[in-house]
Amino acid sequence: IAIVTEHIDAPSIGQLIAFTMYWDILRDGIESIQDVFSDLAQAAGAAQRVFDLLEIEPDIPLKEGLALSRQNFRGQIQFDGVHFAYQSRPDRKVL
Repeated sequence: IAIVTEHIDAPSIGQLIAFTMYWDILRDGIESIQDVFSDLAQAAGAAQRVFDLLEIEPDIPLKEGLALSRQNFRGQIQFDGVHFAYQSRPDRKVL
């Protein structure tokens, strides 16, 4: 854009202000689109992590063991020698 006061194609002050405003509107729209794609990429990464966690097989088989009927329960449960620790901190017992 030629900004020369005596030039025939020189924009007026109003045209420069209008151009600046339109440029800001266009730039804001592009930034919004970038934010949407960034959020989608972050959500895709989080979803992949959830699916990875769902595919983990437990260390203890869930479908094996003894099935107890309700008739065997007497209303009292006693835990002896039970220990539990998370895999990320095996040296710290939580139960």
